[in-house]
Formats: sequence, C-alpha cells, structure tokens
Amino acid sequence: MGRKLKNNDTVNNLEDQLQRCTVKISLEGKGSHEGTGFFVAPNLILTCAHVVQHAYQNKLTLTVNWLGQEENNVKISKYTNADYPDIALLQVNFNNDVYLGLNDTIHLKDDLYIYGYPDKKPNGDSATLEYEGSSHKPLLYSVWRIMILPL
Repeated sequence: MGRKLKNNDTVNNLEDQLQRCTVKISLEGKGSHEGTGFFVAPNLILTCAHVVQHAYQNKLTLTVNWLGQEENNVKISKYTNADYPDIALLQVNFNNDVYLGLNDTIHLKDDLYIYGYPDKKPNGDSATLEYEGSSHKPLLYSVWRIMILPL
C-alpha cells in the first residue's frame, strides 16, 4: 500500500517524492512523448485528456514510463472532453508506493512547484511559480504570466 504525501515532508524529500509520482506518457512505438501524468492512487495516473486524446479516439496503445520502467498495458479508465474539463484517468500495473493527493485550496501569492516532461526536456524538468489569481476565462489559473488549467 502506498502513502499519500504529507505537508510535513521535508522540502528535499517532498521534491524527490513529487518527481517519483510523475510519469511520462507516449504512444507506443512513437519516438516523442505525448505528455505528463502523476499517480493519484496505487496504479492510477491522472493526466490531461488532450495528452491521451489521439490514443483514445484511434484505439492506439499508450506507453507509460516511470522510474526507468515501461508499461504498455495502459487502460484509459476515464476520459473527459479535451476542451473541458480536460481530464483522463489511466490504469497501469506498477507498484507505485507514493502518490499525490488532490487539493483545490490555493491562495494569492502561494508558491507552486511543477515537474514534468516538456518537449525540450525529455528527462524531466521542474519550475517554481507564484499563483497570481483566477483568469477571466472560466476555471483557469494565472501563474506567473502563464495560464494553466486546474485539476
């Protein structure tokens, strides 16, 4: 059984654990990746629907890479519209021991840490941001002059 990350984890430990919860998602046999997801429970990965949209619509096989392990038996167990709310839940067969809890509480000036697999950083990259408030667009957050969708 895994454990949910706690607020009292040390910063270095928390950063390490957050990276351990993050996965790279790609289409099987394709050289580049589609996006990033993260464990929210044992064997369950939350990602954006637009990350898996092509695979979902065309019945293609997804590959998930996590800590040097590769999983091709990935099931899209929940898929929502890629425009809104842009969420997908994947089921995998990893023995992940750590996962992230979800929380919708955020305050102005909160510091945020993000980690993922952007196109130009295939081995992963992180950033820290500051929450600047809600956007004029529904359900968008403004974070250091960029717009992100909340989960």
